[in-house]
Parts: sequence; structure tokens; C-alpha cells
Amino acid sequence: MPIQRIAPETVARLAELARLGLSEKESEKIGSDLGEILAHFEELGKIDTEGIMPMIGAADAKNVTRSDDEDLETPEDGMRLGERIREAFPDRAGDSLKVQKIL
Repeated sequence: MPIQRIAPETVARLAELARLGLSEKESEKIGSDLGEILAHFEELGKIDTEGIMPMIGAADAKNVTRSDDEDLETPEDGMRLGERIREAFPDRAGDSLKVQKIL
């Protein structure tokens, strides 16, 4: 895998954007390192990934939250939880709950 060199002007611009003060020796080293990293990405780009599902993470996680339309009832009066919250809310406008502005 051929090692690419990143132009010193590109390294200087990246350092400026990141607000890094680099010496000339550090700039040369970073340019070489970035070239190696890009070469690795080029190799990865050659891999055939057709038909492979993308991964979100290393574990096969599943969403365990409940759906919003689940009917939650309280044992004391049989009212749905959403109805109880709306009824107890101090300031309403129709079906909407009015809250204080935060911005």
C-alpha cells in the first residue's frame, strides 16, 4: 500500500482550523500519518459490502420502549394516565398543555 503524503499547505490549514500550533517537524509527521490513514480507508473502500446490513453498534440491541398508544390505566379510578395528567395540568388550551417559554 503506497503511502500518500498530505501537502504541507493542507496540514497547515487543518492545524489552523483546529487552532494547533505545530512545528515544521510535527507538520511533516502529521502529514505522513494522515496519508497512511487515508491509504487504509482506500483499502477498506475496495471491500465488496453488497448485501451486508449496516451495523449500528457491536451488540444486537433492540428498542425496549413501549409504544405511545399503549392504554395505561390507574387502579383507583380507571382513567387513562394521559387524561389524568391533562386534567391535573394547571394551564391548558383545548387539548394542548401550556408551558412557560424557555427561550
